[in-house]
Amino acid sequence: MRYFGATDWRLAGEAASYMLPAGILVCVFIVDLIDYFEKSDQLLPVTSFFWVVIVWAFLSIPAANLGAYLAFT
Repeated sequence: MRYFGATDWRLAGEAASYMLPAGILVCVFIVDLIDYFEKSDQLLPVTSFFWVVIVWAFLSIPAANLGAYLAFT
């Protein structure tokens, strides 16, 4: 982010911790939804999906923000 001219570490932290993982989770959810409508046996259980979201929220977001802070200082 610093290479592209960003001067605020909060912007870099938010972009790294929210945008990319949220896009990946949306893609996984859409694929899972398609599998559900096709009655596939490859369906990801809903509880596993929620565990992935919880782990992302409590581990990845603080780690990405800390990394952005340390990179900019």
